[in-house]
Amino acid sequence: PFTALMTIGMRNLFTIVPTWQILVSMSIQIFCAIGAFWLAGRSLRVGMLRYGNRLTWRSLLRVQN
Repeated sequence: PFTALMTIGMRNLFTIVPTWQILVSMSIQIFCAIGAFWLAGRSLRVGMLRYGNRLTWRSLLRVQN
């Protein structure tokens, strides 16, 4: 996902890339960036609350009430 836009650019030099493939690669890039920001913010927030304890995937993905 991180190289989707670069790969489409390289493919565009050698062949004709359909518009839907460009849109799909851009949307994958945007959704992965949003997910990475969410996970980073969540790990920072949970990590500050659990000072001194190990941070686990389960505690990151747990929904708070």
